[in-house]
Amino acid sequence: MFDISLNRYLCITMIWVVLPAGCQEDPLTQIRSENPFASQNKQDPDTILFVTCNNMSIQLPGHINVPGQPFWHPYALPTDNFFPVDGLVSGFTVKQVRAWHNNGISLALVPMSLWKTFVDAFVTLGAKRIPDKIALFRHPRQVAELPAYWIEQPRSVFVSDSNGAIRGYTLETGDCLFRINCVPVGQDRPVETLHIKIDPSFRLAQPTIEKADNKIGFANRVSEVIFKQLTLSGVLRNGYFLAIAFRHGDGRTGSLGRLFLSRTTGAENYQMVYLLAPSAQTATEIKTQKK
Repeated sequence: MFDISLNRYLCITMIWVVLPAGCQEDPLTQIRSENPFASQNKQDPDTILFVTCNNMSIQLPGHINVPGQPFWHPYALPTDNFFPVDGLVSGFTVKQVRAWHNNGISLALVPMSLWKTFVDAFVTLGAKRIPDKIALFRHPRQVAELPAYWIEQPRSVFVSDSNGAIRGYTLETGDCLFRINCVPVGQDRPVETLHIKIDPSFRLAQPTIEKADNKIGFANRVSEVIFKQLTLSGVLRNGYFLAIAFRHGDGRTGSLGRLFLSRTTGAENYQMVYLLAPSAQTATEIKTQKK
């Protein structure tokens, strides 16, 4: 059963745009006329901006407490008192991070120089890696979808907001997702900071029909729940990645973290960890790196 679910997961992740090295077609030609992040009066390489989010999904045995690992702890985002965090310019507030923590999800902000260190540590812990992919953001409102586990049968989940208010949901068969948006901050080149926004969401496999309020004869098609009470947003410096992991020990079987990031199949337990590295580079910078 698990193999079937994993195959479905791999198929879903193909919505991420993959930019292979040595591609015969110059990607600059494709997006030159679509570039929303630069002046349309100048089309030289210094004004063409690529906004991307590199993503890796890592599957681990379910019993491992990822946030308790020594390589994770120094970079965990604070849930109590605010203190300066390397790489964080604004946002990702204590209230936001605490809300994710209370819903069974831990967050860490890590220098990009430690990407391989983290991946190697997960492999040592028995991880099964899914090749990393790149989401390319072509306009400021574009959203990339990072799939979590698939729900095969109805599940109840209880989501608490930053004030502690709890709302219950009954979710049918469908996809658990993280919706991600990345936008550069400012007009300076090179780009030093990026705004990133993440919303956990759920999409039904088969949309339902509900009557619209005060509209006789009309109906609304309800197919997705976006957990806006858990919106995570902030401005990060280039050169950092965000790590998302299941938080063990919360004691709630109906937590969002358990639903999105943890899975039990027979006697086997699994969990997912995500690494997200937003980035903004000009065409000139990319060409320089390839030389």
